[in-house]
Amino acid sequence: MKYPIEDTHTLSVEEVLHSFETDSVGGISQSEGEKRNKEFGLNVYQA
Repeated sequence: MKYPIEDTHTLSVEEVLHSFETDSVGGISQSEGEKRNKEFGLNVYQA
């Protein structure tokens, strides 16, 4: 996965899903989530 993905607001849903290597039904596996957490950190928003 190339990160960061730029201009995601200009992409179609299909393009975003492809960029994040996921799908709209199953999402990512538990092991893939753990791998991404280690690589990118927690998925949290800090104001």
